[in-house]
Amino acid sequence: MSHLDPSPLPQNAWVIEYEKT
Repeated sequence: MSHLDPSPLPQNAWVIEYEKT
């Protein structure tokens, strides 16, 4: 699990931000 690009992170972050509202 060292090839975790910072792409899936923001994708999940927007979901968290969406659920946060």
